[in-house]
Amino acid sequence: MAMGVEERVATLLSTAEECVGGEDELLTLLHRNPRPICFHSFEPSASGRLDIAQGVGKVIDVNKMIRAGCRVKILIQDQRMGGDLNKIRATGHHMIEVWKALGMDLDGVEFVWSSEETNKRAHEYWPMVMGLARETKVGRLASLHPDGKNVMVDQLWEPIMRCADILFLDLEVDVKSKIKKAFCPVKITEGNPCLEYIQHIVFPWVGKFEVLRNERSGGNR
Repeated sequence: MAMGVEERVATLLSTAEECVGGEDELLTLLHRNPRPICFHSFEPSASGRLDIAQGVGKVIDVNKMIRAGCRVKILIQDQRMGGDLNKIRATGHHMIEVWKALGMDLDGVEFVWSSEETNKRAHEYWPMVMGLARETKVGRLASLHPDGKNVMVDQLWEPIMRCADILFLDLEVDVKSKIKKAFCPVKITEGNPCLEYIQHIVFPWVGKFEVLRNERSGGNR
């Protein structure tokens, strides 16, 4: 029996610690788009070690999303600066089999390997990585590690690449939808999230930003 919209909202909220846009925004999304895409990510390690959250926990969450009528894309972040890449990828394949054995509804899931997607459009991906790197202080990256004073260079790149993976693989329609709803106060530049997105993402990656307007509104700028 299909869930009602309110039940779908409750089911999806049970998979998250926080709903950034609030319950009302999620309700509106489900009314407008009966089958939205949910993103999950998994970072396999060369050690092959798995924990309960990565195994059972992810199966529970993904199956709830599918029962709520969503499609699920799981980003397997196998593109790493350190470690044996063959072992990392093998762990990713092993994890898929574990999820399958635990009962994940794979008919509603698409697995996306970050290495494959970024290699297809390397000319776009690596400029984005470098753009993010130029806008990030070393001290900030080092603070993300338990021993910031002894962090290795490859460990500094890890959070930048993870951020780039998510931005790079996010759907264009989702980005447009988020931008349209984003907080963007008129004539206020300090703390304006839309302008920060343009400064730190668009300019480093694209090099320009153009506002498209009809002639009656003053034309393009």
